[in-house]
Amino acid sequence: MVEVKRIPEFKVAYIRHFGEYGMEGTLRTLTRLLRWGRSRGLLETSQVLGIPWNDPRVTPAQECCYDACLTVPIDFESDHPIIATQVLPASTYLVRTCRCTAGDLETPWQEFLAWYNESPWDMTGQACFEVYTENSFEDETLNWSLQLHIPVVTRKPAP
Repeated sequence: MVEVKRIPEFKVAYIRHFGEYGMEGTLRTLTRLLRWGRSRGLLETSQVLGIPWNDPRVTPAQECCYDACLTVPIDFESDHPIIATQVLPASTYLVRTCRCTAGDLETPWQEFLAWYNESPWDMTGQACFEVYTENSFEDETLNWSLQLHIPVVTRKPAP
């Protein structure tokens, strides 16, 4: 099921990973971020999410960029040299709730993008992201609950 949601601006603390997308890099980067977040008591109030910045079908694997993120208050400042912050602007998003099985994060995105390509929406230049729900990122079987987000505007009809 796909919903349309207006999401207000929010800030994240993140660790950036460069390299091939997939569960290995995602989990390694996310584990580092979660260790830092737990030590500061942030996990009780934060959402855990990931931002895959590139299309792996057109970007060489070694140049793909992924941010493992925790939502933080808008006035939050990082106290660690590898933890950066960024603000994601308010936007309208297509949101798909789904699961990944055995660490396969690519299939849910491919299914969602196939649906999107037939929809009356256009992507904005803002980041797509995935929210890891139900603390499923702690599931050792790598069966995660996700909400995939695509920032959109209504497609204008051709003149």
